[in-house]
Amino acid sequence: MNINNIRKRIFLNSQYFTHYFSGENTVLRGIIKANGYIFKGIFSDEKINEINKVYRKMNALLNALVAVEVILYIYFVIFPFFVEIMKYSTAAFIIMLSLIPIVCLYLTYVLVNYLYESYLNKNIGAFRKTKFSPDYNSIKETDFNTYLTTERKSIYLMLLIAVIFFAYVFTPLIITSLVNLEKYNAASKVASAYLKFVPVSADVYADRAYAMFKLKKYEQAAADYKNANKYTLSNAFFNDILGVQLNYLEYNDMIKEFDKAISEQDDKLIKGRLLYEKANYQYKNKDYKGALNSFNSLLSTYKRGSKYHYSPEIAFYNRAIIKMALGDKKGASQDYAYANKLCPICSFEFKTTLVPRP
Repeated sequence: MNINNIRKRIFLNSQYFTHYFSGENTVLRGIIKANGYIFKGIFSDEKINEINKVYRKMNALLNALVAVEVILYIYFVIFPFFVEIMKYSTAAFIIMLSLIPIVCLYLTYVLVNYLYESYLNKNIGAFRKTKFSPDYNSIKETDFNTYLTTERKSIYLMLLIAVIFFAYVFTPLIITSLVNLEKYNAASKVASAYLKFVPVSADVYADRAYAMFKLKKYEQAAADYKNANKYTLSNAFFNDILGVQLNYLEYNDMIKEFDKAISEQDDKLIKGRLLYEKANYQYKNKDYKGALNSFNSLLSTYKRGSKYHYSPEIAFYNRAIIKMALGDKKGASQDYAYANKLCPICSFEFKTTLVPRP
């Protein structure tokens, strides 16, 4: 097949090919492109041009309705109910994301096609429905040559779609790069703009959260980490949330957050690490009795041989300081000795694991 025949095949299937002649009849193409309408007689070029203007207007109306429907479906169904949709079964997920939109789009085609049929019936005359099935012999050379020289305005639409697609894909990468370059103000502004259009992007929420954390906007950072959790359908950022909350919550409120996080965690290793963080937080805030209870609970499981995901030498060292502050010199001495036995060269500087990640 030569290039000219390929072009003719494209022409036959495009909206620019709107009619052909069959014997002494004219066959017009419908908005649903498989539909054809047979009219008696051979239409003049002037009449065909008049019909084509209406045909293009109907296609423009169709494209506008489809675009509006897609946008409304995304912003009023997909985004608001994203979390619920992601929890559906595979069958329900497919129905929500594909079958329902396809049915809606098909009904839009039917509606606009009906409007076009009404125009034809009212302004052109009676017709008989048929299948629109032209072949190469149906092409008039003058029409084909006009098609070859016609400006393809659809290319602008394709370019717009391409720009939107690349912005959708690459903007999160740009935001991550800005965070890595420590340009936190710029990262937060770009992320905020992106989230107005794509309010379900967990990665962008996480990047903005870290930027806000670095900008000392702690409450907004915590809210963004919660959204990151929400849209990943996980609890992957709960450490980060606690790490941010350490900077702005009142002491009693923070203890409640620790208790809540510990009670909601099934993994014993993570439970132990959170209790370790809580105990050290109590110690730093000079709640020695509370810290002692937490360290006692933590280290009793350690002595029973339970696995752990924290630094037991620091736990013993800090408990020694607490016991000394509470007047238990003998207990403090024992804990100091145990801490030094576990790590003779340690400086026993506590470093929290609840550090928000970029």
